[in-house]
Amino acid sequence: MNPGCDGPFVAIDSGAVVANRCKDVGYKRSLSLDGSPETLEHDVGPELYQELLAAFLSHLSLQRIELNDAVANEDVALGQDVAHQIKGIALSFGAARLDVLAKRLLDIDVDQRELLSSLVSEIDAEICTLQAVGA
Repeated sequence: MNPGCDGPFVAIDSGAVVANRCKDVGYKRSLSLDGSPETLEHDVGPELYQELLAAFLSHLSLQRIELNDAVANEDVALGQDVAHQIKGIALSFGAARLDVLAKRLLDIDVDQRELLSSLVSEIDAEICTLQAVGA
């Protein structure tokens, strides 16, 4: 189980990722939340793409911890630093909702601690959804 999420963590080496939030691409499943073509997969090939996707999903677990630390410490700047990292890569994997949530966090003022907590909760839930199998 992925700590803090209701579903199991995705094991990418089998090629299966995020069941109901993916679309078939040949013989593999590929993360594509916004319906756009998987340009990253096209650019790097399906095998390397799966490795990159696994690393992305794994790194999101660490970013969840950092975001929750930011909320616990009421540190909007830290939350925005992490959101900037997430936003920089989310669209590469078609995680459009995660990208939008990260942008919303980037747009708040540093004194809006109540919004930090709310947005981190939404980001946390979206990360759990991305990491869940069969969600």
